[in-house]
Parts: sequence; structure tokens; C-alpha cells
Amino acid sequence: MKMSELSFNEFLNSFDQKITVCRIYRCIPPSIISNKVKIQKNKFESLKDFKNLTNLKLVWYKNEHKDPMNWDGRDAKHIELKNDSDEIAYPKNAKKEIGKLIESFKKNGLTENIEIISVSDLSIGEEIIVDGVHRAVALYRLLQKEPNEIDKLLLSPHYGIYLINLRSSAASILFPCDFFNFYK
Repeated sequence: MKMSELSFNEFLNSFDQKITVCRIYRCIPPSIISNKVKIQKNKFESLKDFKNLTNLKLVWYKNEHKDPMNWDGRDAKHIELKNDSDEIAYPKNAKKEIGKLIESFKKNGLTENIEIISVSDLSIGEEIIVDGVHRAVALYRLLQKEPNEIDKLLLSPHYGIYLINLRSSAASILFPCDFFNFYK
């Protein structure tokens, strides 16, 4: 896995959904955050690199009734990516989106860089995916069912698959909604 360091501003610019960035800004001003975090961007170069991905927790949840629910559901629990299955009750339209991504990866390869953003809270020893969950699940399912398709993606001459990770002992303060269930 090829690694590089990122600044806090580069990290914020990586998010697909700018609402996530708004969640961070509401909590703590960036000037205070930037010197209390370490951010790395890791490029996947082999199937072995995907082992780093499988132990991450998703910010999607399931409940005992397997009803689709949001990440902030009262009875929700985090799911490790390696425990993903078709039986998990993902939020509305997620299964369809994941299926489309898998088919696109198989048919078209990488048409852009794939970034998955995770956050590690060093004080509680947990790491969760905060952006790129659909992409992570699609890649994981390909890895489980058709690893040769992952090999093809890794050979892309123009694009890559990246895991961007923020590490801090204050990560659960920066992402309180995502770490909520660790404090129940």
C-alpha cells in the first residue's frame, strides 16, 4: 500500500458529501483541529491491501428486526465490513446503488479515483468509514465473489483506489453522530 500525508484541508476536500464537512465544522473550528490529527492517503496496490478495509466499521446499521433504518436509529448497531451480507437492512436505495457500482466496476473498470474515508478514534480504538460506504461495500463484495475483478481495477493506468484515514484521540468529537453507538 502506497502512503502519503494529507493536510486537514485536503482531507475536507476529499468528501463526496459536503454535509459531512458541515458536521465537522459545527463541532470545532478547523484551526483547532488541524494540529491534533494525522491524515494519511493510502493507495491500494494489491489484494492484500484490502485486508485493511475489511475490519472497518460501517456507519450504516442494522437492528434486530432487520428493518431499513438510518444511522442514528435508537436500536442501531455498527457493522464491520467483513460481516456485510445481503441480509443487512441498508438504508433506502443502498442495495440498488451498490449493485450498480459492482456492475459498473465489472463493465467499465475505474472511471475515476475511488476514495473511501475512514476515521480512527485512538482513545476508544475504533475505526469507521464516514464517506464512501457504497463504494466500500461494492469493492468488498467484488473481493469476496470475484477477486479477479479487483485485480483488474488495481491495474487501471489512470485511476486508483484510496483509503483516506484521519487518526486522532478526538475523532469521536469531530464525528459525534458516527461514533454515537460506542457511547450507549
